[in-house]
Amino acid sequence: HVLLLALEIEYDKMISRNSCASFLLFGNVASILLLVHVAFVLPKSISSLALHAPAPTAAAAACQRQRLVSIVTGASGFVGREVVHALRRDAATSSSGAPDCKDEVLCLVRGRRVDEETRYWDGVSRRDAQDCAIRVMPYEMCDGGQTLANALEYAYGSSSSSSDSDDAATSSTKCCVYHVASVFGPTDDHRQTALDNVRGTEEVVKTMSKYAPNIKLVLTSSMAAVRATNQPPKNGRWYTPDDWNTMSQLGTNWGSSYQWSKTQSERRAWELCQQYDVPLTVLC
Repeated sequence: HVLLLALEIEYDKMISRNSCASFLLFGNVASILLLVHVAFVLPKSISSLALHAPAPTAAAAACQRQRLVSIVTGASGFVGREVVHALRRDAATSSSGAPDCKDEVLCLVRGRRVDEETRYWDGVSRRDAQDCAIRVMPYEMCDGGQTLANALEYAYGSSSSSSDSDDAATSSTKCCVYHVASVFGPTDDHRQTALDNVRGTEEVVKTMSKYAPNIKLVLTSSMAAVRATNQPPKNGRWYTPDDWNTMSQLGTNWGSSYQWSKTQSERRAWELCQQYDVPLTVLC
């Protein structure tokens, strides 16, 4: 309860100052996943995160709410898999009583990992049956947005017949993309790797713009976007949404290039989401 209250207070502060700033979570991966979980189960107290539709009317009795499709890039990684597990549990709970609006999670992984991830989730489903579909699809971070576009077409198209219009498909489905994919670690060309991380984020937003504003983006950023190694907070006491990494340089070494990429990726996400009217939440 204390965490939820603190989150609501911080969100109200951000709205009051009209700040395009990220939520700062000073915890481990579990803290990140808890916030993702809260975004789905806290009923409309955080309006920018709530994906549930308004209360059903008599005309919508056959379907209690919009179907939710969550798309997770980098779903085979440690954080990505945990996000999928959390979303799967939430979807199973929220879809109760609405069998015609079954939620689904799309796991986007590199093409060579599709079979392995499919076997993994098939095994999970057999051990722990829940009312949530899991589909593994191929994803490449820098392919001009094509593989993400395929996933989005499936997400919106699978909820309508071929005779339905695009508007009907998007009105019956809510979609949230969790962009977790990012290359971390030493590479042969860390400068190019950093540029690819930024490009990947840009392509995600641009590809999603076709469905705006009926789609949301959750970007897993990093404290590396908030401060460089040994960079003090602006207020001299603690880091806030006003802090940005201003010291890490592209090309210095792989660590500095990675930190630069996280900073630039988040900045570009805010810029492009504002341009294309895509709702955005950033987790650091």
